[in-house]
Amino acid sequence: LKQEVFTPMYQGVGLALGFLLSEMVIFVVLLVFGFLCPKKDPVETQGWKKKDGFFTCLRSLFFQRLWRALEGVLLLLPLLTGYQLFQKYTQQLESLSTQYGICLVGFFLPCGCLLLLLCLLFIPLSGNGVNFYRREEKKYGRSMLEGGLHGVFVFGSFYAIFTLAFAGPLGEVLCGKEEAALAKKMLEIGSGMLFLGLLLFYLLRILWLLANEILVLGMGLFANVLYACFLGLFLRNGDAGILAFLYGGILTLGICCMLLYFLVTKSLRIQLDYLQSMILPVVVSLLAGLVGLFMNKLLVPHLGNLVTIALSFLVCGFLQLYGLLLLRNFSKQEFDYFPGKKLLRFLGEMSNLL
Repeated sequence: LKQEVFTPMYQGVGLALGFLLSEMVIFVVLLVFGFLCPKKDPVETQGWKKKDGFFTCLRSLFFQRLWRALEGVLLLLPLLTGYQLFQKYTQQLESLSTQYGICLVGFFLPCGCLLLLLCLLFIPLSGNGVNFYRREEKKYGRSMLEGGLHGVFVFGSFYAIFTLAFAGPLGEVLCGKEEAALAKKMLEIGSGMLFLGLLLFYLLRILWLLANEILVLGMGLFANVLYACFLGLFLRNGDAGILAFLYGGILTLGICCMLLYFLVTKSLRIQLDYLQSMILPVVVSLLAGLVGLFMNKLLVPHLGNLVTIALSFLVCGFLQLYGLLLLRNFSKQEFDYFPGKKLLRFLGEMSNLL
């Protein structure tokens, strides 16, 4: 905000004010409805009592969401910590703001949106798996959770490798040709964070559903401290610059994923077939990524970046899923709950592999 010519900062402030005003309007509408709604014959629902008033319900809702609010703070804290440390070790304010803006717009924002969509695929699966496990149907619940880990390696490895293969075109689309080189480096280095972030979310959600909220928040606090240590180490003792954000993030996510994987698999007695669930999906994704890399070199000069990315995504995604179906990587039971099961069934029936 100290730079008069750096207009994206002011656009970001306008976006933040728009969100804030929207939330304020929603809250005011809720208050109005709370006062105007009839008080007679209230409907009793699960978790609420007839005698509870509006403000009692509001207070109860606030405390129920308090853990989620703390989660959100811990999730966004690395961005603030990173900026403060980066500012401490960088003397030129213009270079600082520009590189940090490219990191947010060219990497964190698109990869965060993609990661959010991937996480949404695994919310029902993790919830159903934990519910079956709690209802003494431990074998089926454990099978669902194992299928979820298999899905993390299938989808996570594909998106990470595809991002790595198309880092150049994606960097130009997101940040323009002027800053494409830096954006390309960020996408190449940080592509693995898509896979690690998805795995971390899946493992944390299992722990959360098993009523281990304190453990989840403790892991979030540990991750923030570890990230600050790695980031300070890279900024102080190396010339990584803005790429230190990604180096520190990859190391932090990798360590947290290993700890959580060991904790979840040991506590739930999950036993994965490492060849079928981990190695084979990664190898097939690598082969699909090589096809995408060839399409990148061949089609970008003729079709442009955006069309090539969209076309290659469809082709590589089809090749990966078809290859896994051809290798019988999915069990019959997984077709009942696997993310994207309808698409898998369609491809399997179309190619007579089911």
